Amino acid sequence: MTIRNVFSRVKFGRRAAGAGLGVALLLAGCGGTDASRTVVVGSTTSLYDTGLLDTLVAAFETGRPDLNVRVLSVGTGQALELGRRGDADLLLVHSPPAELVFMRAGHGRSRTTFMRNDFVIAGPTADPAGIRDLGDPEPGLAALRRIASAEAPFVSRGDDSGTHMKELALWEAAGAEPAGDWYLEAGQGMGATLTLASERKAYVLTDRSTLTVLADVLELSELITGGKALENLYSVMETTAGANPEGAAALKDWLLGDTALDLIRVYGEERFGRPLFEIVPFEPESQARSAGSRLTINPFKEAWALLTSADAYVWEVVFRSLSISGAALLLATLIGLPLGAALALSRFRFRTPVVALVNTGLAFPPVVVGLAVYLLLSRSGPLGPLGFLYTPWAVILAQVILAGPYIAAVTLAALEGVPPDVRQQARGLGANRWQATLLHLREARASLVAAVAAGFGAVISEVGAVMIVGGNLLGETRVMTTAIVLETRKGNFGVAIALGIVLLAIAFLINLALTLFHGRGLRRPVLA
Repeated sequence: MTIRNVFSRVKFGRRAAGAGLGVALLLAGCGGTDASRTVVVGSTTSLYDTGLLDTLVAAFETGRPDLNVRVLSVGTGQALELGRRGDADLLLVHSPPAELVFMRAGHGRSRTTFMRNDFVIAGPTADPAGIRDLGDPEPGLAALRRIASAEAPFVSRGDDSGTHMKELALWEAAGAEPAGDWYLEAGQGMGATLTLASERKAYVLTDRSTLTVLADVLELSELITGGKALENLYSVMETTAGANPEGAAALKDWLLGDTALDLIRVYGEERFGRPLFEIVPFEPESQARSAGSRLTINPFKEAWALLTSADAYVWEVVFRSLSISGAALLLATLIGLPLGAALALSRFRFRTPVVALVNTGLAFPPVVVGLAVYLLLSRSGPLGPLGFLYTPWAVILAQVILAGPYIAAVTLAALEGVPPDVRQQARGLGANRWQATLLHLREARASLVAAVAAGFGAVISEVGAVMIVGGNLLGETRVMTTAIVLETRKGNFGVAIALGIVLLAIAFLINLALTLFHGRGLRRPVLA
């Protein structure tokens, strides 16, 4: 597993952060960007993960230095939502049924299907469901029926991407029901889903290109190929609500021209011995019937409706977040409070470097913590035999590592802020060593509660490390922050906002309780 592949799990989070308010204000202060020079492309992750899109964009910008292409690599569901809202000028997607709905609603100016590869079903070499070499004209459908019958582990992307939509259509065509403990929804991109399937020794539907690129770091075999049902067609569409229709038209014309098509025909051949994509005969489809609109629903109304109706999905994610983060907070408190107290109340030879190490923990990048825990728990890692990766235990471990230093550092600072003569006076009045220490702790009790609250904030709001080690599995490791990322990727802004409201409400209640406790502590005399 390379660092690039592990960090692809939080690629969306990094890009979303890069588009935050602070950056927007900075750009505005520098004069902003010229919309007529920027073409925003919403692209399926498979084109980005294989590297094809980077190659095409670089070639286009070389020939058109007056235009800058900005790629948003997301699932097809979110790409279409970006187009509907006018946040993308051009779309590169691979879900024909969803694309036709998009066009009929008037959100697309034109649609052209121009290249293809195919989907494959990959799985462990042992092949527990026995799907290899099926003698069936549609082996993909027969394989899914066998997997469902054997209840063999299967990992779904579960993110409304083109691959996910294709998978659901295949299950329906196969007459099989994807439900039960054996069916896992990752809620992540193709690379992360393949990694999860490899670790879980599960079957997975993937486009052949992404599997080929990542084959060296996965323990998955290509088991099922061929058949009309596994065809994977890619289309390019201009959006009607985009800010740069001229730039979108120029990029689309170039993609359908000889230069781009020649690059696509040979892409991957030198490295893998065969091209990853092939060109199909194409003709532009009819124009959209209407100009479309930037926003068809009010996500805040949808969020309110979900909260007031006690939506099962929303509250399941909330309760799972509280249970996982609560367990992590308890463990981090049991470790961090005694550690901080010991450092504050004792003196030993190497105390200074130990304190420096604890304070350094405050700056641990969550994705680095996630990477370290991933390598520790992966099957090739020292704790791999425990099977904790992609389970709540992995998430709890990562959150403990993140929250522990917060609690220890705040505890240390709080106790060092108590006048040292408190214990001396207590000992002079006849208190023993432990009674004097408890009095010292009582003096700083409000700050100790603040230390626990800081730890809670560290665990409940974390997303990067949780995505890496937890896999965002529905019903297992999907928590509020990872669900917000997923639902945003899918374009389900109402669900994302509803979860965000709950997350903020929890943070407010915790801080309110802390404020009330702190105020009460100040009014009460410490010594009777």
